[in-house]
Amino acid sequence: MPPRSPAGSPFVRVFVSSAEGNADDELLTSLLRELQQTQEGVRVRASSRLDVQPGDVMSERRLELLEEAQFIVLLVTPAYLVPAPQLYDESFKAMEKSRDHTAIVIPVLFTEADLPHTPFGNLVPLRPNHWQHPKLFSAEIAQEIHKVIVQRVRSRLTGARDETAGFQSRISYGSHFRSSWRLLAGLLVLATTGTLIWFSASPADHHIRHLSPSPFTFFFNSLVIGVAAMSLIQIFRRLFRVRGAFHRNLTEEWLGIEASEELYREVGTQRIDDMFDLSSALLTGQLGAIADRIMEKQGKNEPTSRLIQRMAAEDGVFRAPATGEQDPRIRYAMAIQRNLDQFQISTSAQWGRYLLRTSILLSMGLFILGLPLLDTGGFIPGLVDIPPAARRLTASAQTGNFVFLLMATVLTALLAGFLGSIARDVVAIMEKLRR
Repeated sequence: MPPRSPAGSPFVRVFVSSAEGNADDELLTSLLRELQQTQEGVRVRASSRLDVQPGDVMSERRLELLEEAQFIVLLVTPAYLVPAPQLYDESFKAMEKSRDHTAIVIPVLFTEADLPHTPFGNLVPLRPNHWQHPKLFSAEIAQEIHKVIVQRVRSRLTGARDETAGFQSRISYGSHFRSSWRLLAGLLVLATTGTLIWFSASPADHHIRHLSPSPFTFFFNSLVIGVAAMSLIQIFRRLFRVRGAFHRNLTEEWLGIEASEELYREVGTQRIDDMFDLSSALLTGQLGAIADRIMEKQGKNEPTSRLIQRMAAEDGVFRAPATGEQDPRIRYAMAIQRNLDQFQISTSAQWGRYLLRTSILLSMGLFILGLPLLDTGGFIPGLVDIPPAARRLTASAQTGNFVFLLMATVLTALLAGFLGSIARDVVAIMEKLRR
């Protein structure tokens, strides 16, 4: 909780990071002066690199001020995006404190440059109304920054942060779904390759023999394997909420940590897993309903919540209410709907690709499992059985067997994955008709 001034109102320590240069120094000086004077609701103690006293080590003192700060404001001008050791240290320290939840970082944009590739690209920036003329409107820009600070301080004073302590462990903070999928896919490919090498030494010992040259056997085996693979996927998806983990991952990447915490507060710990396990269309509908509920609760002139800022951001940038704008919530609602439509399209497409890839990988495993058990490789021609005494002398024959087995495995897996996805779509259509 922020400390309180003798007058009783809370005060916060704010560090303002900026590039060096005449224009940036003037902007920094004017904003520091205005922030110190804008004390309504929350008193601000602002600091910057200009507070370094003679005799102090510049880098050490700056990092000390950053460490003490509860809010870090980044003045993102064109000069700020030019690589420099000082700015790298400040932005790196700022993002470290943001990840540790020891400070709130607010990028303030004075440029049209794209931010996704910067260290703070995953944060929702603030673009002031008069960002093109910061010297003339420094007081208005300082008020906009102060509004964001007031909003965050009020949420902490009302206990919102403490109430959500249990949510910290429920946020993945990274691409856990993707990394887990890649790990499992890599292990399956390695196991497949090793098993094929083992089988290629002597196919007859593993009951792999050429039974039928008919292409029908190939297509029939592919169909059975594809349906089996897709059935396993659906079983695991419902037992372990795999789709829920996928949707959670993408939602947190889109919203960021702070907005995700607010979303979890609105939904509740008991319902969040069920909500993420919905289809992409139903999930976006729920997110839209939550956004509408939040905007109805807050007045039209109140500071916008972090979740609404993130959901209403246009090209990653949240545009604050313009001077004289009657009710910005209408504009927010339109931006949120547009972003939700894009999120639904992207999520559905990515989920479909993951299903197809997983179906192909599982089909590879099922085909190899069926080689010695169910004669799934009975259509493979050209396999040579090598006597045990001559296996060391016939490396070329073993290599030929491996190539034939590998080609059959890949072709069967590709066709099985395709047929399995078709079977899944047919079942989905039948379920819709039945309802």
